[in-house]
Amino acid sequence: MTDKQYKKQMEAIAIKQEIFIASVKAHQQLAHVEWLGIMGLMETWDLISD
Repeated sequence: MTDKQYKKQMEAIAIKQEIFIASVKAHQQLAHVEWLGIMGLMETWDLISD
């Protein structure tokens, strides 16, 4: 493997890692928003049922 091929492969790996990290962060953000939505619904239900 030449230096040029090695650098190309390392760049491809770095891009894949960045995509993976971005997708994990996006999933965590969505999960947080969903959790806040669920908690809001629970609080609303508590107000209605009292």
